[in-house]
Amino acid sequence: MAVAERACVFGLVAVLALMACRSRVPSDAEVEALGAAISEAISNGNYARALDLQKSARIPHDDEWRWAIAITQLEWIGDDRAVARAPFQLPEVMAEIRSLAGRGMPQAASVLREGYQWGRFGLPQSPALEHCWSRVESAEAQPPQCEQLERDTIGASMRPSTEESP
Repeated sequence: MAVAERACVFGLVAVLALMACRSRVPSDAEVEALGAAISEAISNGNYARALDLQKSARIPHDDEWRWAIAITQLEWIGDDRAVARAPFQLPEVMAEIRSLAGRGMPQAASVLREGYQWGRFGLPQSPALEHCWSRVESAEAQPPQCEQLERDTIGASMRPSTEESP
């Protein structure tokens, strides 16, 4: 996926998640303006600006809001052309994604599935864990099943390392 397409997708995901969290229904113009601003910031490698825009809808106990922030942070860590280095580490971001996956969020389970499939995000390749998290992603299994499998098969090594990037 090209940088501009990726920025558009992340911007749209963030806008939809943030707008779903607000108590009032935003106008189409507001949604469009925020989405454009987030997409522009990401396409320019300015993740700090994108996160500031996302955080403007500060609803820290909402999973969709937390997801929008976490996926932008993960993208930032993996973007070599970002204008600044991310002020957080991969283990912090993966802990948040793991927490969201544990709460049954399919998007977060998808990140874990992909991590175990390809050995990304500081996770080891594991066909069994890839399969397990894919089942959580599709609502065929519950997160505790995969969490137990992680403990049984890879134990403490399941924590993302700081050396790998997405």
